Amino acid sequence: TFGVGTLKPYYRFGNDVVTLKAGVRLDLTMNCGKALHVAPDVLFGVNPASGFGGWLRLGGGEHLNSLQSLQAFSPYISQLYAYGVSHMPVTGDLGLRFGPVHGASLTLKLAYASANDWLLPVIADNQLLFSGCNLRSWKAGAQLNWKFREIVVLEASFESTLGNGEKDTWIEWRDRARHVLGASATVTPISPFSVTLSYQMRMKRSMPVWDGVIADVPAEVGLEDVNNLGIGAAWKFTDALSVFARVDNVLDSESYMLPLVPAQGLNGLVGVAWKF
Repeated sequence: TFGVGTLKPYYRFGNDVVTLKAGVRLDLTMNCGKALHVAPDVLFGVNPASGFGGWLRLGGGEHLNSLQSLQAFSPYISQLYAYGVSHMPVTGDLGLRFGPVHGASLTLKLAYASANDWLLPVIADNQLLFSGCNLRSWKAGAQLNWKFREIVVLEASFESTLGNGEKDTWIEWRDRARHVLGASATVTPISPFSVTLSYQMRMKRSMPVWDGVIADVPAEVGLEDVNNLGIGAAWKFTDALSVFARVDNVLDSESYMLPLVPAQGLNGLVGVAWKF
């Protein structure tokens, strides 16, 4: 049994130009090594003009690897293994925003993550397991937004890791993607109703496959790029209540969740959302 308790004391200051949060994150862990871990919890943001802004954020802390969180990556995870806690000494991201000008804005981002025993998937003896890796990864990206009144919202983004090694894997990209391209368009013809068309491409994905009988080191197996075109619609009754429908992978593009295990093809979801 593993456990993590967290305390976040901080000081906050803000006005129309500057936002400051200075604090620490104190994690108390149970049955997983050192009992006390300290990480920064800092945010500094500036917004000196309507057409420019920036921020610097530092974080970190302990990450509890529950089976539920790992199953979110793949339902094929073995239930026979329990995983401990991953440690992030420090994470950071820096951003600069230019705009909006005539509804358009550009945001540039640079992020860093240092993580120890961070769980990444690996195929070992025909089982999906997670192996603890020490990551020192950088990620850079840009996002372009354009908004016309409350009728049309367009977004486009591109993010890329700054390295191709295992340690360069971005902590949130367990499929080991190296580049992620995204775009979306939302149209609201009448105020309660909106339609969204979205696209995401995840490039240069891979996963190690290890067989102790055939080879002593894992072989890196490439996975197909993900090309996910989706369309959705929503009707908003109130600020809290809405209904929605969404179809993903409209083009039924083929990709692989694991080596030789195809990901979902065309799929959809209908639901009701209630915000508290």
